[in-house]
Amino acid sequence: MAFFIYRALDRKDVIVEGNIGGKTDEEAADLLRKRGLRPISVKQVEKKSHTGGRLPALEKITFCRYMSAMLHSGLPLSRGVDVLLDETTDPVMKKILSDLSYNLERGHQLSFVFSQYPDVFDQFFLTMIEVGEVSGTLADVFSYLEKGLRAEYSLKQKIKGALLYPAVVFSALGAIGILMFFF
Repeated sequence: MAFFIYRALDRKDVIVEGNIGGKTDEEAADLLRKRGLRPISVKQVEKKSHTGGRLPALEKITFCRYMSAMLHSGLPLSRGVDVLLDETTDPVMKKILSDLSYNLERGHQLSFVFSQYPDVFDQFFLTMIEVGEVSGTLADVFSYLEKGLRAEYSLKQKIKGALLYPAVVFSALGAIGILMFFF
C-alpha cells in the first residue's frame, strides 16, 4: 500500500488537505470521492527512511510499552510523543519521535508517519497501528505490539544463547585439529 498526500474540496467548497492510503492515485481519489470530497491533487509520498540507522529492538519495545501506558491513562497522543521525545536517548528514536511530533501537529495520521520509516517499522506494525487508529483502540494495539515484540526478542535471545555453546565447541575442535596437524 502506498500513501498519498491530497488536496480536495469538501461539500462547502473548503480546501482540505491530508493523507490517505491506496494502491494507486486513482484508488486514493476514488476513496476521497466516497468520503464526499472532490480531489484537486493526489501525490504519492515516497517511502524513504530518514533515520540513517536501525532501531534496537528494546527501544521499539519500550516505545510501544510507554505509548500504551500513556494512551491508557488518557494522555493525548501528541503530548505522549513529546514526553517520549524529551526522555529518549537513542538518536534514531529521537529522529522518529521529532518527525512524529511535527506531523501530528500538521494533522497527519500515526500510520502515515511510521510508513516513512520502512527499515524500522514493518508492514505488520503499520497495519496494526492503522487498525488501532480506525477502531479507536490505539492503546490496546500498542500493548499487543509490545507483547509481540517482547516475545520475538526473547525468542531471538534464546536462539543466540542456544547456538553459543555449539559454536564454542566447534571452534575448540577446529583449534585442536589445527594443533594436532602441526604437532
